[in-house]
Amino acid sequence: PIYHKAVLSKASVAIGTDSGSTQIAAAFGVPCVLLGGGNPVTTGPWRTEAETVPAPEGVPALNVSRVVAALERLRIFEEAHA
Repeated sequence: PIYHKAVLSKASVAIGTDSGSTQIAAAFGVPCVLLGGGNPVTTGPWRTEAETVPAPEGVPALNVSRVVAALERLRIFEEAHA
């Protein structure tokens, strides 16, 4: 829906599976953390910073610390406190 575009265009980061929502966020230049997913080179966001957190046992089994580490690699926390 149209409101997704409005919200995603203002986001500082998008966290989710490699789906339409993260691809829309990436189109607005929003950094993305992709949970699970396939090959980030072929299916990941194009022309934006992104980190993929592999989830071989499924997204529900992901450890939050791995997602936080991906956010740190994207320097999200530093920019939020600048």
